[in-house]
Amino acid sequence: MGETPIKVYSPANIPILQVINKTLTFENPCENCTSAELNFSTGFLAITLYPLANGDEGTFQFRTEQIVLHCVTVYLYGKPSKPTIKVNNANKALLECDTLPVILSCSSWSTTAPSGHGLQMLYTWLQNEDVITTGGRFELASISSNTLTISEVYSNDTTHPFTCVATEQGANLSDYSNGYSLQINCECPTIERAFIRRGEQTVLNFTTSTVEDRTISVYTPRNGLIFQVNYASSKFYGPPWFRNCTEAPTTNFTTGVLDLLLYPVTYGFEGTYKYITDKTVLHCISVHLYGEPTKPSIQIHPSMVLEGGTVTLSCNSFSTTIPSGQNLKIVYSWKINDNKISPFDRFSLSIDTFNKLTISNVQKRDMTYSFSCIATEDGGDSSVESNSYAIEVQEIQGR
Repeated sequence: MGETPIKVYSPANIPILQVINKTLTFENPCENCTSAELNFSTGFLAITLYPLANGDEGTFQFRTEQIVLHCVTVYLYGKPSKPTIKVNNANKALLECDTLPVILSCSSWSTTAPSGHGLQMLYTWLQNEDVITTGGRFELASISSNTLTISEVYSNDTTHPFTCVATEQGANLSDYSNGYSLQINCECPTIERAFIRRGEQTVLNFTTSTVEDRTISVYTPRNGLIFQVNYASSKFYGPPWFRNCTEAPTTNFTTGVLDLLLYPVTYGFEGTYKYITDKTVLHCISVHLYGEPTKPSIQIHPSMVLEGGTVTLSCNSFSTTIPSGQNLKIVYSWKINDNKISPFDRFSLSIDTFNKLTISNVQKRDMTYSFSCIATEDGGDSSVESNSYAIEVQEIQGR
């Protein structure tokens, strides 16, 4: 930084600082700055601006009389647009109480100029003015929280609206979105769930009072009648009527035990079965078919495997069973060279789900093994086998 005067100009082309003969001076009288720092030997010059208001943003120039030496463009955060909420995965306006999952998305737009700045929008969700966090029936999308997954729909979701607010990374809050109430058909007073494999049978369980005179019918998810029974004068009047089902071993029409054994359930017959009398729903059972877990992948830790050390392989798969959020456990099995592994010698499996295979006292010969794994959903189907995985063992230097 020589003897040539250097000035700093505001976006309005007003000089706010100058360096003359190695000395800082201020002009006009420093309306937009409060302090400055100069290190003449290194050529470092910095100024601290007063808080900027609208109209103060723009490009500040460090320049001599004829040459622009450096520019700093200062932008003011805008206020994000008012967010909107929509249901991502609902294919109809009216949801059943057991619709799972329901995914809400919150969307807002940046008004910060220039566009394309890459600032991230972060979202906060509320229900009935209470902040929602991940846990229980709620799951927020990682990082931005722009989606809210509701694993179980409650009847009060119609009267306790969801709202969201957007925050631009490190900056301003938007206005709150309009309240969004789920439109739910909660005609089921009680709901049970059953998970079965495709082609298997399952039992619908329900016990009714025999005191009232009434006809009880059971309808499929597609509103097809599959069962009907009559009660009068506190007695069962038979015979009952069946279609695509039969009585279960526990059925007792006289005492009101109306358990039904469904014929093998295939795609298109899963969903909510309803016990109904006089247009009143008495009980609901949601029947779901297991999906096939995703093809597992194998990860290794640590990434560098040393001879004589310990290494852990992790097998990871995800459920495809609908609805999600059902908390069905996935259990894993391992193979070495196509032979099933059981814990022995240097090989141990993590407890509970067996998703981790730990090898202690790693040997060079372990590089000749081919490891693979399979995922099985608790009570359900198994995945395809993972790709085979081989480890590389590094010899410790100096041995």
